[in-house]
Amino acid sequence: MSLTPSDFEIDDIDKSILKFMVDHPSMTIKAIAEQLSVSVNTVSRRMKKPGFIKARKDILATTEDLMVRAQKLAARRLLSLINHHEPKIALEAMKLALGPLNNRKQIETKSEVIFQTRIGSQGQLMQEVVEVSENKDKPKAQPEIIEGKECTEGENNES
Repeated sequence: MSLTPSDFEIDDIDKSILKFMVDHPSMTIKAIAEQLSVSVNTVSRRMKKPGFIKARKDILATTEDLMVRAQKLAARRLLSLINHHEPKIALEAMKLALGPLNNRKQIETKSEVIFQTRIGSQGQLMQEVVEVSENKDKPKAQPEIIEGKECTEGENNES
């Protein structure tokens, strides 16, 4: 199969296919074809054109770049909130930042270890390790202070 100059160009149908792919990523080729009133073979053939592939790669690269920039901006904003002079705002920002650390799971032989990171009642950073053995015994929590002073047994450690 030889390539022609039109294989490197994208027309309105190609742009419409790209738009559906961006706006509705889970949309099937068949559904795109139905929306555009063209055959499935037409959509498939156009998606294989070098010009279409390049345009799609460019869109994905631009989208990835925008997402990285947004993540950096969000991280800077979250850091400024963690350092906020108002303790409640700082605490909520810390909870948000620590959210991904909660419920990390590590599989060990014959037991499962669950890590939960949280903020104690006095603002200290706590990590709790809960081990569940294979025979489903009652889990035992082992709090460990990461930063700050240790909580006493009578304190409510949940924030």
